[in-house]
Amino acid sequence: MRLFEFLRRETSESWTPVAVLAVVCGVANGVLLALITTGASEAESDKAGIRLLLMFMAAIGVFILTKKYSLHRSVIIVEQMIMRLRTRICDKLRRSELVFVEGLGKGDLYAKISQDANLVSQSAFVIVNLSQEAIMVFFALMYIAWMSMMAFIIIVCSVAVGTLVYMNHWKSMRPDLSLLTQRDANFLDSLGHIIDGFKEAKLNRKKNQALFDRFTEISQGILDLKVKLGVKWVTDIMFSHVFFYILIAIIVFLLPRLSETYSDIVLKMTAAVLFIIGPLEAIVGGAPLFTRATVAIENLYELELRIDATLGDQPTGDQPTGGQPLRDLRGFQRIALKDVVFEYPNGDDPSTFTLGPVDLSFERGEMLFIVGGNGSGKSTLLKLLTGLYAPASGTVSVDSMPLDRGTIGGLRELYSAIFADFHLFDRLYGLEEVDEDRVRNLIREMQLDAKTGFVDGRFTHVNLSTGQRKRLALIAALLEDREIYVFDEWAADQDIYFRDQFYHSILKRLKEAGKTVIAVTHDDRFWGVADRVVKLELGRVVDVEEGA
Repeated sequence: MRLFEFLRRETSESWTPVAVLAVVCGVANGVLLALITTGASEAESDKAGIRLLLMFMAAIGVFILTKKYSLHRSVIIVEQMIMRLRTRICDKLRRSELVFVEGLGKGDLYAKISQDANLVSQSAFVIVNLSQEAIMVFFALMYIAWMSMMAFIIIVCSVAVGTLVYMNHWKSMRPDLSLLTQRDANFLDSLGHIIDGFKEAKLNRKKNQALFDRFTEISQGILDLKVKLGVKWVTDIMFSHVFFYILIAIIVFLLPRLSETYSDIVLKMTAAVLFIIGPLEAIVGGAPLFTRATVAIENLYELELRIDATLGDQPTGDQPTGGQPLRDLRGFQRIALKDVVFEYPNGDDPSTFTLGPVDLSFERGEMLFIVGGNGSGKSTLLKLLTGLYAPASGTVSVDSMPLDRGTIGGLRELYSAIFADFHLFDRLYGLEEVDEDRVRNLIREMQLDAKTGFVDGRFTHVNLSTGQRKRLALIAALLEDREIYVFDEWAADQDIYFRDQFYHSILKRLKEAGKTVIAVTHDDRFWGVADRVVKLELGRVVDVEEGA
């Protein structure tokens, strides 16, 4: 069972104290059962009643203390396990390659790391509680065996038959639960389209309706599947109720006819069975949650295996071998691509875009512009230059030193980039000691001081226009003070003033500071600013012109 494997594998603490207390709690529960049934049969004796009452108070005290502590420790251990699993997966995810992350569905990723992990968290606590109930049932059965072996055999056989029937029905639910996870991921993706594409959909009634129809279709599919699963769960609950009523009928009506001595303990036996019905129904009721948790664990481990497969045995540039620091390439003089070819991983699809072979180099302090039509490969080339994509063939070298997967991290550390699909972080991560006065001066220079401020390491307001958000991203990039700056159509969303400022002031200052600049641009009015202009066409470098 993957859930039990998870409970064993992910914990750094021993479950032994919790297990011991769970057993003590189960024993105390069994003792309570014996005391109650004995007290009921000796109700006429005042002396015996007081003695049994004192024993009952002691037993219930033990029960409360052991159950509370064991559940309390279980909550702590389980939450630590969930945090450890989430952290490990996210750590591996951040060390994986961009092309792999781009291939993951955002909804699928969020559903597994967030929803599935939360489900495991909730389920693991319930499973620990149900384990205590199972221990109590065991000791209650031992008490029944002490009273009547015949009753014990009949009850155990009946429970075994009922369990087999239930398990077969339970297994049939697992494919539907796996499908439910997939549909939940599709639901999150569809909801993301409604929110992220709100502006575009608002301008196109037909698109808006089609988007909503797709959302409704996915929601209906989830509804149908949940109803199907709900009917199965209702069947399970009804089965458990009918099963227990039949079991009580056997004990009350059938067993007295099979044994003459049994009639003397029929009251105790009935009380014992009624006593274990609650825990058994809790176990039955918890089975669907157990199944969903098992599927959730499999989803999380499957995601981790997919990430592991991309990491392989080789180190990534973010985690070199032997614990050595990243290679420091800040003193580089020349970076070159030689016969570099890149293909997106779309299998045998003939329409798969291919970039290259590309032969391109640039010198330290050079300003290089990359131009070309849509689909020519400009952004792909930037990702190759920055080390975010690994070439299928060819070499990327720094000062004639070829880089591989274990050394590419040093190349990445040279760059500060604002891509076309840039992400604006909620705070200046990695710049915790930044000079706040410098940040505020840059905000004023970007004419954003009336829109946002800088407090406690973060911009106070980021719900701005795309052009304004790009200016905030530029502030963060300038503060990083890297050797190479990459801008992918940065000026495309700026007004005339800031376009002119970007090409004639900001880029000029970077060049004067000895920085290397690589910029994708479509505006030929500013090509003269560059030292060289590289023209791309259908994934090939077709021309290189001298600029300034």
